[in-house]
Amino acid sequence: MKKRNERAIEQLLKKAGVRFASLVEVSLTTIRNAQRGAFPDMRMIDLAPNQCDAFLRQPILQDLLCTRVGFQGPSPAHYIPRPAGSRDHILIFCTAGRGWLELKGQEWPVNKNDAFLIPQGTPHIYGADPDLPWANYWVHFRGRQGAAFANLISGRDSPVIHLPRNEEVVAYVEQLYQYMGNVHADSALIAASGALSQLLCLIQFRMGTAEPKGRTAEEGIEKSIDFMHKNLAKTLRLGDLAK
Repeated sequence: MKKRNERAIEQLLKKAGVRFASLVEVSLTTIRNAQRGAFPDMRMIDLAPNQCDAFLRQPILQDLLCTRVGFQGPSPAHYIPRPAGSRDHILIFCTAGRGWLELKGQEWPVNKNDAFLIPQGTPHIYGADPDLPWANYWVHFRGRQGAAFANLISGRDSPVIHLPRNEEVVAYVEQLYQYMGNVHADSALIAASGALSQLLCLIQFRMGTAEPKGRTAEEGIEKSIDFMHKNLAKTLRLGDLAK
């Protein structure tokens, strides 16, 4: 998946007149310039670097500050390399299609309703599957609690998390986006910080042991209903349904 995505980006760069011997030589800024126009339905709000530094000095915002939030629809041109990592912790949530994540030299597939969190300063690359490109939300954040949340959510064998109840995640991110739309008001940023905290708490809760049990129960109920539909003419006992 990664190789096909990289070939698509190489073609895009060549069309833009960028000369390079290897894709690793091309900066993220150059790639983003070449990608302009490839994301017609993208929407994004971000804080300027000087704003981030100023807000992080405020006691009520220094624990958790959203620095960027946005959404993009499907595009085979989505490819983001950060060989030195980011100043932010980065949360990506896939709402459709497929993508991939390379972290610590290993590639991970990302499908619909999957999420991943990349801790601050961690080298990474991610992008879309060119055949079925993903749509996704992204949230960047910093603050004293940032590393603790990153450890909670990313401290697993696999960095990719499946979140089947996607409407909850989408609602929290959209609320965060609305608050970030008024970044010049301290009250809006404080509300955004609270929404971000709720979003991260929800994700770590859904990752817990209650979620797989809940999924198993839901699957069992669905199977029982399907069994009843297929056996309407029969007298069914509770034991049959339990099996």
